[in-house]
Amino acid sequence: MFTTRTMEAVFEMSETKSPSLDPICGMAVDEESALHFVRNGKIFYFCSEQCLRAFTDHSVMKSHSHA
Repeated sequence: MFTTRTMEAVFEMSETKSPSLDPICGMAVDEESALHFVRNGKIFYFCSEQCLRAFTDHSVMKSHSHA
C-alpha cells in the first residue's frame, strides 16, 4: 500500500529527467551549470570549453564546406 510519503517519492522520481550528454565526449552534464551552445533552436550542453570549442569548430568547418 502506498502512503502519502511514498507517493511523493514516486512522483519526484518521475519528475527527474535524464542528464544531457555532451555531444563530443558523451559525458553526462548538468544543464544548470554546463556550458551550452544553441544551433537551429536546439541547445547543446558541454562538459568543458574544449568540447564546446571542438563542437563549434566542427560546425564552422561544415558550414564552409557547403559554401
